[in-house]
Order: sequence, then structure tokens, then C-alpha cells
Amino acid sequence: MKKDILLFSLPSVLLVSLVSCDRATTTINKADVVIHIGEVEDVESSFYYVNGVTSIPYLEMDDAMTILLANRNILLEDAKYSLTGTYEGDGYTMKKKGGPSVYFDFASETVTFSSRSAFQTESYSKLPLDPAVINQKEGKSMFYAVDADSSFFIPGKPVAFDLAKYGIHMWKVGNKGYIPLSTFSDLFFSPSYTYLTEKNGEGYILQYGFQDNETLRNKFWAKEVGIRDKDVAEYTYNELCFVMDNLYGFKSREDDYDALLSRAGLKDKIKSTDARASSLALADFFQNYIDDLHTAYFSEGFYGPYGRFEGSPLGSSREKYQALMAEYQSAREAALGYSGKVYDYSRVGDTAFITFDSFDFDPSKYGETVADLSEVKDTVSLLQYARNKLLNEDSDVKNVVYDISCNGGGDTVALYYASGFLSGESVVHIQSPIDGSKTSVAFKVDSSGDKAIGEDDKALADKKLFVLESELSFSCGNAFPNIIADNRAGTLIGKTSGGGACCIAPYLLPDGSLYQISGECMFSTKRNGDYLSNEQGALPDINLAPSSFYNRSKLVSIIDNYVA
Repeated sequence: MKKDILLFSLPSVLLVSLVSCDRATTTINKADVVIHIGEVEDVESSFYYVNGVTSIPYLEMDDAMTILLANRNILLEDAKYSLTGTYEGDGYTMKKKGGPSVYFDFASETVTFSSRSAFQTESYSKLPLDPAVINQKEGKSMFYAVDADSSFFIPGKPVAFDLAKYGIHMWKVGNKGYIPLSTFSDLFFSPSYTYLTEKNGEGYILQYGFQDNETLRNKFWAKEVGIRDKDVAEYTYNELCFVMDNLYGFKSREDDYDALLSRAGLKDKIKSTDARASSLALADFFQNYIDDLHTAYFSEGFYGPYGRFEGSPLGSSREKYQALMAEYQSAREAALGYSGKVYDYSRVGDTAFITFDSFDFDPSKYGETVADLSEVKDTVSLLQYARNKLLNEDSDVKNVVYDISCNGGGDTVALYYASGFLSGESVVHIQSPIDGSKTSVAFKVDSSGDKAIGEDDKALADKKLFVLESELSFSCGNAFPNIIADNRAGTLIGKTSGGGACCIAPYLLPDGSLYQISGECMFSTKRNGDYLSNEQGALPDINLAPSSFYNRSKLVSIIDNYVA
């Protein structure tokens, strides 16, 4: 995903004091701004500051909708994404073309989605909740094609977010309504892997991974640790609790994160105006208390230097995972000579082994003939290389083993491609723990790489598929064996996979603290019409001791006996 940004500049400030008809003591200060969309387009907008607090910018609802559309239409290149906004009574309705809407109730300070999953969905997506939707964008290479006749979406229930419960306020002043910029970002930008934030009176829309750009790091993070504004410290804590209570994919683990943080003795530390003390407490919370491998605290806020710092804990799950990874990789290197990140194809007897340590792809190389294994740099090109071998000199191979025993996850497009590569088709099931919606995506895979779907894509369907999984098979590495098992497309061998059912969701707190959590798309298995989370991992059909994982001759013997 490219690292473009949208820049808001603040060349001049116009102060306007308004008296609210609804809250007589409320005053609003307006700052006119210009939104610079890359270097191509400027959009005039405004920030608003409530009751003299200049450290927490608000957006007027029409402006908020315009900024959201700019993010979708221009930054995310979703030109057909369309919204309309209307003030009515004590609220504001934002309606997406096609039906789903969001209602902002300023009296109760709630935000209600008629269908959150459908509202967030890209205009070019065939189905809501499909995390591999980027493949469906016009002009992209064809990796797979959704089978509309066999796919479906079940909308969830309307979901209301109570901001007032967290001390987060929306305001109605005269005939206009206002919402905090960071809250709007968490609700509407994070699901599309973007952030809306503010720094030194300017606003920015940034894409996931922006911190990898050194220029942007230097722009946002301070050289020395500083003291946070008291209002920002309070709002940062409140927004953290709001996100964790309402948008964390494993909501059921804790009903009240304010209560958890209080019991853990972290609440006052996170609310501290001392930026370093707050960051240490946040790191402790995310890494130790949450401790799911998708959750990560990337950096303390803009009041200090970028990055994790000395004393930041890893968390027991991550420490165990890293130690186990080192153990498996050491055993694999000793047995097979592998080192580093592996993309490999080999043959032992009647069995081909396709080994890859992540799910990734380079769309610019898709469809190109890969004649030399040393040229393989991603999962999709590895499978293209394997296909060529299996259709030619290795055409007598009977069994194919995907070795994902050291695979920690990656990209969902590569996951989809791999799951249907041999058979030419697959079905993936996803649910939202936030609104209860469910999606089943049936698709056909362009295994041949000719950028068209046809019978030639089933040329390897007669091969028997085996998946070598381990406790390290995490995220997409966990979804993959579950998809294979759910489709009855192959046999699982090894150890139960490592979980990580939810796609990640990135967030940026009001003080600039950067983190990600398990988000709103949960890979699932469908059983008798019910969608069951894949979090517990995929059970192997054939249990193996770790000592047998990389003895390929022994594995072939086990597979041959199983087939017989």
C-alpha cells in the first residue's frame, strides 16, 4: 500500500464564538484550513475547538463527510464511493450510495450504523467483509474471481456506539454538529487502514505503515520526551477505552477496559501528562495484558521519539512464539539447509514440497514465467513456479505438501490464491464480531496465471494436498489450514495451528501513540450454518512430533501410508 498522505495546512485562523441552543455555555472556535491532497488538489475545510480547548480539534459533520470522501475517492482510489449528509432534528445522517447509513445523535452522543460492515465496504467490492477486496479494484491483476452465485452476505444488527459513556463528546451548536477528529478517525478511517490525525495545528490523513517513511517519522515524533497537554491525556485514555470496548475483535474477553486498567494499576499512568510514563503503561497494557500476537504497540506518541523503547515488554505470548520460531527454524536449517525467509520447491519420491514462510505477492510480477527458483520473491510467484514443474518434469507427482510450519501470516490475496491453487476454487467464511454480519466468499482462482478463469486452472486438481502446520502457523498461516479443512480440500499434518483469526486494525491515539489490534474481520469455519471462529487453530488429521517435521523421507512414507 503506497505511502501517500493528505495534508491539512492552517495558513490563517478565524475565531468565531457561537452560543449553543442546546448547551448554552458552549463556545466554538473555528480555524479555516486548506486540505492538500498530495500535490494535486486542495480542499478548503475547517477545524473547530470547543470551549477554548485548542489541543483537541473537532470536525463539523459536513466537513467530516467531505474529508472521509477525499480519503476514499482519492487516497484509496475508490472513485465511486459516494456519501450524502443531512442534518435532521438533533442528529446528522450520513448515507452511503446503496443504502447503509450512519446516524449521529448529538443529544445522546451516540453514533449508530445501520450496517457497519456494509457502510465500510469499498464500492468495487462484491461483498462486505471481504478482506482481499483490493484484488477486485479496476485495473488490478486478476488473481481470483468471486463466484456471485455461490457467495452471499448476511447483514448484522445495527450497532450503536455510546461516546458519552467514555467522556467523549459530540456537540450541537445552532444548526451544526461536531465530532472529535480522532474519534471520527477511529470509527471511519482505521477500517480502511488509514489514520486522520493532527499535529501542530495541521491535520493529516496517513496510510498504514507511514512510520516507515523517515521524513514522516521526523515530522510527527519529537526528538525529546515531553509533557502532554492534560486535556489530550484525558482524551487519549478515553479513546483507548472506547476502541478496546467496542472495536477490538475479541470483545468478549473483557466487557470494561476502564475497569481492567483500574484493577491493573495502569489507568492513572496512562492518563499521566508525563509522555514517557504514559507510553510505558500503554506498552505494558498492549504487550502484557492484551498479549495477542496481532496486537502491537509500535510507538509512543508524538510527545516523544519514534519507536519502542528500553524496557518495553514483549509479552509472554510473543516471547514464547519467538522462542518456538527459533527452535523450529534451527531444526529446519539442520535438516534441510534453509535459512532466512524461505520460498522453496523440492521433490521427494512421489511428493512435492512447497515451502513458504509468509503469504505475500508482487502484483507487478503476476503472470510472468518464473524459470529459476532464485527469482521467486513472493508466494504467488512460487506457486506459479511450482505449477510449471508439476505440469512438466514433475507431472508424475501424486502428492503436494504446503509447508507453512514457520508461516506467521501475511496478505489475504495470497491466502486466497494459495487456498484454491490446486483445485481452481475455494470458499472462505468471515464474520464481524462487532455487528454480527457474516460473509461467505466463493471464488475461482487463476492458477495458470493467464489473467482469465478457465478449465486450465483445474489442471492440478488431481494432486492430493497436504498442509504441514505448526503452532507457528499464525494469522493467514492459521486461516489457510482452516480453509483447506473447511473445503475438504486436503489433509492437515503436524500440530494445531497457532490462531490469530482476526485481521489487524491500525489505530492512532489522540496523542499520536501508534498501535494495532485484532480487528473487525474474523476468519471462521462454517458448520451446519453456524460461523465458528478459527481462533482455536486447525486440528491436524495426522499428528506429528516436531522431530518428524523436516525429515522429508519419513514424511513421504507417512503420507503414502495414509493415502494407501
